[in-house]
Amino acid sequence: MTCVYSFDYTTLTREEKKTDDKSIIMHKASHQGNNICKPLIHFNSQIHLYTENSGCTFEVVFKNKKISVSTLCDGHDGYFASYMVTSIISDLFSDCIEKTNGDIYTALELLFAELIFYLTKLGDDLVNSKTTCNVMVFDSTEEKVYVASLGNSLSLRYRKQDGKYNFIWKSKEQDCTFPFRSIFSTKTPLIYVHEWTKEQVFDIWIQSSFSLLNSTLDSSLDLDSRLEEIAYHLDLCSQNYDVAYSLHSAQIESMLEKNNEHSKEWLEANIDDRLTKVFMW
Repeated sequence: MTCVYSFDYTTLTREEKKTDDKSIIMHKASHQGNNICKPLIHFNSQIHLYTENSGCTFEVVFKNKKISVSTLCDGHDGYFASYMVTSIISDLFSDCIEKTNGDIYTALELLFAELIFYLTKLGDDLVNSKTTCNVMVFDSTEEKVYVASLGNSLSLRYRKQDGKYNFIWKSKEQDCTFPFRSIFSTKTPLIYVHEWTKEQVFDIWIQSSFSLLNSTLDSSLDLDSRLEEIAYHLDLCSQNYDVAYSLHSAQIESMLEKNNEHSKEWLEANIDDRLTKVFMW
């Protein structure tokens, strides 16, 4: 079994990579938002621009089957819990696959149990910071997508029908974040399994911090309207060089249209930080 990974807390604003040999493409965009003036982060002998969102993408090969994994953690009250969970997942996931003989669903259950164990041991070393955790696993051989989520970080699915994208699924938010000690025994990750076949080749998956749905200046816009707005933006940018970056730019333009009291530069520097990944064939 082999495992190769890269971290997504990054100094880059945009990135495109193939996550496996069946050409699942990941587009990624990160944005500092209102953290732009905060000092650099030193973590695991690396230096990063300050953002409380983190994630990693990596591939695990088990019995000649390649599995692609993407994680996203949305930190609160500091970055440390988010970065630590990202680091732990990248270290533990391949072992969880090995221990469960390649059963991805059971491996995800084991992964979160191990996370709780390690975070409990860290205790006060987390410096009161908290984080959500969302893990997406793409099994191209079986044509399945697994989603495990604790907290309100998002997984979304959109499908192209009659030439336009339509929202078809969203992971459920939980009112909890690591490492609230009270959730250790009361909250478990929600785990979902979806088919993603070649007949659904135009489906798009999005993994993002909740700020993707909570960034508009129009507070009257309900959740369904926000999800529909993303579908409209995908219609405009799904063929772009970097869909995730274009999606962010489209949201900024939408905010400017709804409220012209602020400049684009002001919006970019005052909305919540975010990390967004877009997956497509």
